Amino acid sequence: MVTTVYEQLIDWREFELFVQKLYQEDQNLKVEHDVTLVGKSGAKRQIDVLITQETKLHKYITLVECKRWKEKIDRTIIDILYASIEDLNASKGVVFTTSGYEAGAEKYAASKNIDIFIVRELNDEEWGLPGKIIHFYMHFYSSKFNDISFPNATLIPLVEEFSTNLDLNIVIQNDQKLDDNLFLFSIKDGARGNHLIKLLSEKQNEFVQKISEGLNSSMEEGKKDSCIVVLSDVEIDFSNYEFRQLRISQGAVNIDKITCKLLTHVSQTVFHFDRGERLNMALVIENYITNQRHIVSESKDQTNLQISENLANKLVKEKVAKGEVLENESIIKVFAEPWVNIELKGNEVMAKTEKLIIAL
Repeated sequence: MVTTVYEQLIDWREFELFVQKLYQEDQNLKVEHDVTLVGKSGAKRQIDVLITQETKLHKYITLVECKRWKEKIDRTIIDILYASIEDLNASKGVVFTTSGYEAGAEKYAASKNIDIFIVRELNDEEWGLPGKIIHFYMHFYSSKFNDISFPNATLIPLVEEFSTNLDLNIVIQNDQKLDDNLFLFSIKDGARGNHLIKLLSEKQNEFVQKISEGLNSSMEEGKKDSCIVVLSDVEIDFSNYEFRQLRISQGAVNIDKITCKLLTHVSQTVFHFDRGERLNMALVIENYITNQRHIVSESKDQTNLQISENLANKLVKEKVAKGEVLENESIIKVFAEPWVNIELKGNEVMAKTEKLIIAL
């Protein structure tokens, strides 16, 4: 079982040493742990962490109380600390806890110039959404048309001898030169329209989009490098489409529909990041009086604590700037162009859809 840094601070002494280390990062301060002083009243005052700053003209003393309690801190603790401040002529008082403060304690501390902090783990927003752990999937789609045929196509011949088989040798490639014989013409006025290769590419993308709508969860329970091959019989219906005529050397061909086999390959990549992987420690120090929040962290390759700037304003600005945030377990879908070759790995799961039809 993994123990978090926050859980390690369950020991009151460890908690006090942690707070001491916070202040020791400042070289201008003298920081002492578990100090007993005698006040003006003659009473002994035990101080968890004593911070002293001396200048040529002045001496500033800060008394720090560390309370690793299960219950919230009440006004009594603040009252006792304030009495110590008065008795020891201290400049300021500070309380650190992991449990929070009662409303009365907050108000009283503010009136006595005592800062009260809570030490806690970072929430998702403070880590940066979606949180400490980032886990999502990318599905990469590539596809290919096979066995393209033209059922019910009719030829209006211009020559006496012509073939009864329509073999157009259609291939979809990158930056290919478009064959003039594959432009589509209007059956009404003969105007030239789209190119058949471009139309097939567009419809191939539409078919793959339809298939992707049925794949909205991780494959094989999130297994890394999972792949699936989806086989589909597809049909493009030209019967109500004006530009359904091809003009070849032997005559004009009126297309009724195009049928083919669509092979869709989907590969899954798993992205998993732990933002705390390189850290020994990452905690938030939140000031209940000023509403300031700072992240205290320690890298695995360093021994010094790093204290961030105030997060309060930064988080608001980031939320406005970023807009929609990626959620964990999300699926990002990436679609290759129709001409991209499919690379089969041999570990693909096979699937088949019902017949897919697009009417133009």
